[in-house]
Amino acid sequence: MECTFHRFLFAVRHKMILDTRTLVLVAFGMAITAAVTFAASWRFNRDIQALRYWVWTYLLNALGLLLIVLNPTGQISWLLLGSNMAFCTAALMLLWGSRNFLGRPRPSILFMAAPALAILAMAYFIFADFDYRARVLISAFYLGLMAMATAYEHFRPGAARGSAPVKVMGVLQLIHGTSQWTRFLVVAVWGAGDNLLEVNAVQTAVFYEACLMIVAVPIACLLMATERLHENLRRMAMNDDLTGLLNRRAFMDEARRHFARSLRQGSPLSVLMIDLDHFKKINDAKGHDAGDAVLAAFADELRAGLRRSDLPCRYGGEEFCVLLPDTGMDGAAALAENLRRRFAAVEVPFDGAMLGATISIGVAEAQPAMHMIEEAISQADRALYAAKRGGRDCVIRFEASEDGAAPSLSYRSRPVPAARSAAS
Repeated sequence: MECTFHRFLFAVRHKMILDTRTLVLVAFGMAITAAVTFAASWRFNRDIQALRYWVWTYLLNALGLLLIVLNPTGQISWLLLGSNMAFCTAALMLLWGSRNFLGRPRPSILFMAAPALAILAMAYFIFADFDYRARVLISAFYLGLMAMATAYEHFRPGAARGSAPVKVMGVLQLIHGTSQWTRFLVVAVWGAGDNLLEVNAVQTAVFYEACLMIVAVPIACLLMATERLHENLRRMAMNDDLTGLLNRRAFMDEARRHFARSLRQGSPLSVLMIDLDHFKKINDAKGHDAGDAVLAAFADELRAGLRRSDLPCRYGGEEFCVLLPDTGMDGAAALAENLRRRFAAVEVPFDGAMLGATISIGVAEAQPAMHMIEEAISQADRALYAAKRGGRDCVIRFEASEDGAAPSLSYRSRPVPAARSAAS
């Protein structure tokens, strides 16, 4: 009975250490699969440039693994150098992909010298002084360094806040870097064996970890890309293409939430309705591209003149609407007048000429008796209509009289100079 038990332990101990060639072939197949998956994803998501780097990351990893299989004894020098070059470049590509995805530039030239130095050092220990242990130490330290640098990119301040896939990718790279530096310490103390395909516990652990990373890292990258795609689609559904402001549907959803909060808390809430004066004349005289340039310029000026808590949108055509939380009528009217004056001074370059335009603004404040935000928007729209009837280029606020709802003139600008009116 005891003899049988010892035979069982012996079998388990030896079977747990898989043949490293098998692990390399498995890793090769997974790397090819990852590269093909990234290539297919890149084909349909050209906006996510990082996918290109990740395609090359796994093609190079696959090449490095294939060269290991073709060089089982590690004695063919050029295959040995080729596999090391492939792995070093793949690690750099993964770092580039992460930086690109997170909106960072490529690593500096000084940092890019790291793979070149690693490859040169390994070339020395292949052609000048054939030393497997030295090559493993260089490789483990370099790959650990690249993994830690990639992990840092995913954890640095401002790196896609709130994105779980980005953080998961950072954790995976932290694990990979720790694994490689642990390998560095183990090899430095106990040695590395004779070649990469030698069956021992250290080599098996290295390839187990490599197989895990070749599966887990592409999944994390694809989750990052999927999340980015979802964000882009959501942005396209919510934002106006030309101005980048919220579209009407998204604005109304947000406005209703702000209105409900205003009623609960008893805080003021105001609305601006804005129209570009004589916009049709700009389109007719200069073309629709000129009109688009003026709309985009006004959207930029609108963003610059508002607080972060304010909610601007392109309501339709040349009409814009702005929700002003925690702002009463006086504050909203003052902001509107400041916006009107600022935009009246803006000149929009187009086709070698400078275009100008003015705006009319209607202001209304939400009242506790209102049941929905649409009522305040309707009042602001009526004030805007009064501004346009009153000569344009002015701000009018809606103030209901006791016997009705008659808007009253709040501000009126000076007449626009004749030359500017013509341009407008």
